[in-house]
Amino acid sequence: MLIKEIKSRENKTFKESLKITKLKKYRDLLDEFSAEGIKICQEILNCNVTVKNLFFTKLMCSENKDLVSKLIKKSENSYLITDNLIKQLSNSASPQEILCICKKPKNIVASLEKLLNKKNNSILILEDIQNPLNLGTILRTADAFGIKGVILNENCCELYNPKVLSGSMGSTFRLLFHFSEKLEKTVLELREIFKVDVFSTTLSDDSLPLGKVKFPERCAVIIGNEGNGITQKVIDASNFKVKIPMSKGANSLNASVAAGIILWELKKNTRI
Repeated sequence: MLIKEIKSRENKTFKESLKITKLKKYRDLLDEFSAEGIKICQEILNCNVTVKNLFFTKLMCSENKDLVSKLIKKSENSYLITDNLIKQLSNSASPQEILCICKKPKNIVASLEKLLNKKNNSILILEDIQNPLNLGTILRTADAFGIKGVILNENCCELYNPKVLSGSMGSTFRLLFHFSEKLEKTVLELREIFKVDVFSTTLSDDSLPLGKVKFPERCAVIIGNEGNGITQKVIDASNFKVKIPMSKGANSLNASVAAGIILWELKKNTRI
């Protein structure tokens, strides 16, 4: 595989890739995303993801020769670039000297039927999660606790935001996703068509404390927006409400922390 060298930011490939790393509209338009850093690039090697452009520095090549060699074989195009240029492509405060521009994989997007196969009876539902780091952390936690299917509503932040991918530490590529335009309708479909019990996490007076809930084998848990929680119409569409008991005076948890607590309890109760 021929390795090309880029030394100028005026290079056409560099300029096009810069748009992908920085702007959602170009990621959507071209159906591409950027994967940055050693950990994420290692995950890319093991996934059914097409690598369009690989960028790396001399330092990365010398210190991680095996990883770079494998990625070169997987990539359509490979580029040796300067430290300054990799910093411009990077979305990290500490660039890791390697970055891929990839095609968005189609195999991680699923219908509700596929999401609810025999090996995946528990689902995580996310409504209006706005912070990319929260979303990435939640996906990483879901993956760690054996969740395979995640439903995102249209107001969640972008799945391929670089901070989401960084926070998920590669878990994004091990999960299945269903994107819902009307979450309350999707929740009703889960209940009425697929016979799934749906639990909204909300601090309502009539919510059951988490420790007193027995999650069934086939269920879904909803985590809501960082500031506002789950919308009332989605709560009304679900058939159970659950809350995390907290000390007097405390009235909220970070969304990713709440998700971790809920998913741990779900794992204890079921066989995910």
